[in-house]
Amino acid sequence: PSLMGVAQTGDCAYARQAGRIVGGEMRALGFNMNFAPVAEVVTDSQKDMLGARSAGQDPAMAADMAASFFEGLKDANILSIAKHFPGHGNATVNPHFYLPVTNYPVPSIERDMAPFIALHKKRIDGFMTAHVCFAKLPPVGPDRPLSIDANRLPALVKKHGLGDVLWVTDELFHMKAVLKSMGHSSTPAPSSAY
Repeated sequence: PSLMGVAQTGDCAYARQAGRIVGGEMRALGFNMNFAPVAEVVTDSQKDMLGARSAGQDPAMAADMAASFFEGLKDANILSIAKHFPGHGNATVNPHFYLPVTNYPVPSIERDMAPFIALHKKRIDGFMTAHVCFAKLPPVGPDRPLSIDANRLPALVKKHGLGDVLWVTDELFHMKAVLKSMGHSSTPAPSSAY
């Protein structure tokens, strides 16, 4: 089941068991890392974009369920990369197609970071960044997704002491939010290019 489905039980033991099962299956197939859990706090307007991959709208519930899923992956000796840091804020645009720019205030961004902070305290292996531009996040600069923002992301990571984990991003050659913000064509590079 999805993390949101597991969260509906209210029992973190199920989230840990789900992580353990997924991790065991991954290990059996020869994998050692999972880009999970989706640790974001989801809003009503984002249900179509994030679906049931997040544990839900409550930051504490999302934190508890994501941490338990991570612990299950860890039980199975699978590295865990939580995503999409720091969340999508109130963005409703899908970054696969457009650059989401949000004026979400900094206190709201930091409230929605609760699952990521909780995972860091549990010693998560890493975080995957969101392809969202947070216009109010200092230092103010050009509208770029946080995933490639050389000013805002490092400042946020430093402010919250999150620099001691692996940081990754994805889809740089296919994510239109990234391509358009860098002034490139929205046509992805052919797979032979990389």
